[in-house]
Amino acid sequence: MAMGQLVFGPVITVVFFSLNARLQGESGGEIVSRLKRELLPTMLSGVMYWPFCDFITFRFIPVHLQRNRSRLPADRLATVNSLASKIWLSTTG
Repeated sequence: MAMGQLVFGPVITVVFFSLNARLQGESGGEIVSRLKRELLPTMLSGVMYWPFCDFITFRFIPVHLQRNRSRLPADRLATVNSLASKIWLSTTG
């Protein structure tokens, strides 16, 4: 859980914001400016959201159902959590 918040979250967020800005035609300087402006609020929102999702998953989903890349209920929950996080981030930004 901590590894996701401290390592994977920032890396994936930087890649997402950078590619999104590049596809919108922003220059390198504008991308850096966007990252400085939006990265910290996004990470703070993630820190408020994802630990709750992790708690629900690890508390209520049996370990043998917590596999990735399968069609088990835990993956459906992860998909719902991912969708909810996108809604959360789009309304807090």
